[in-house]
Amino acid sequence: MAVFYLFVFVVGFALSDLNAARVAGSAGQSVYAIDIVNFMAIALAAVYVADGGLRRLSRAGRCYAALLGWLLVELVIGFGRYGGSALGEFRYVLPLFWFFAPLGVETLRRTSADIEYATVPMALIRVAAAAALAMLVIEIAHGGRYYFSAANASREGFEDFRGARFLDSYQTFAIAFAAAAALLHARAHRVAGLVPVAGVLFVAALWTQNRTALIAVVGALGLLAILERRFGLIAATSIGAVVVLGLLAILMPSLLERLAASYRSALNPAADDSGTWRLLIQLSAFSQAMQTPWLGQGYGGYFRFELPNGSEVLAPPHSQFLVLFLKGGVVAVALVSTALLAYSIVLWKSRRNVYLAPRERLVVELLLLFVLSQWPYGLAYDFVVTLGLMIGCAEMLLQRSQRRVVPSADPLPYRRIATLNGSTSLVPQ
Repeated sequence: MAVFYLFVFVVGFALSDLNAARVAGSAGQSVYAIDIVNFMAIALAAVYVADGGLRRLSRAGRCYAALLGWLLVELVIGFGRYGGSALGEFRYVLPLFWFFAPLGVETLRRTSADIEYATVPMALIRVAAAAALAMLVIEIAHGGRYYFSAANASREGFEDFRGARFLDSYQTFAIAFAAAAALLHARAHRVAGLVPVAGVLFVAALWTQNRTALIAVVGALGLLAILERRFGLIAATSIGAVVVLGLLAILMPSLLERLAASYRSALNPAADDSGTWRLLIQLSAFSQAMQTPWLGQGYGGYFRFELPNGSEVLAPPHSQFLVLFLKGGVVAVALVSTALLAYSIVLWKSRRNVYLAPRERLVVELLLLFVLSQWPYGLAYDFVVTLGLMIGCAEMLLQRSQRRVVPSADPLPYRRIATLNGSTSLVPQ
């Protein structure tokens, strides 16, 4: 497991460098550092599938597997249209296949200890946040964005109307999500010491000025609190936010002013040049996607959008749902929406399963929060890189709860089995 967590840390620390650092080959036909991680994930997927794992998937897991299968179909379509470049562009969605990594690790280890006590997803949350915080320290010392790869050197020191920028959005998400996890942990287990930790993490996420990540986490946390009628949590969080903003107004008024302008523009994207640029790209991408609305373009054509002023942009349109529509058509969007909805529903139903340990119920709630956050996040960015891993952890935990034997006074030769929705059934010994 140490190697597994090490790779998660490296990805959370320097994904941009892993995507740009060439380890073999030449331009056009290269192997990059991220391919090592992808290869390990594919190998673990092969282990799980060869062990008959697809038959063990939950209904939500089968929905997610159908999405991955369709993406492979789009890879084949793209290979026929664009040749070998289809393999290169397919790297954009390979992190979704990391879903099989925790399942493959469990298959190799043949042990249930980590799963029953839910240590894997909790460790992933901590490791991802630690990696992001480590990079934040480096970038603060550097005075702005910092990359280890020479291929990214031109991106250092990026600034916009908000001033110097820090961290990639997925790194800010990791910090903000760790803050939310600390809050829920403090409430579930009455650990008051985690509340100030959550406050510090939220301030760190806010300071990076990556708006989408914080909006997605806070929005999902607020929705979960409303659905569960935790009005005390809403009130406490609101009071904490007011206190933090008050301290910023006193200690760092210029930062507060930039933050206010930043979040105002998030509500009205056309209010600043960056938001207008993204909207124009997205409109061009949607127009292009409507030329192949059902099956999509396939992978390999990369991105090329023409703006009204005649300039061309060679960059993704800042929306995972739009990218899936462009590359995989309506089918891909329907499958990813179905998979996210299926996991949202099954995790919601399982969060109060009496046959789960308290720690496991907390992790189920955190996984539900993670999935809910990807709806708004995916509208403005690619899904966070650890989405596949976290959904794989959710699948792992759900399968364990389904197979668990619950002691009872039922007469032999029967035993009671817990199911996903918390009910039980009797089966022969």
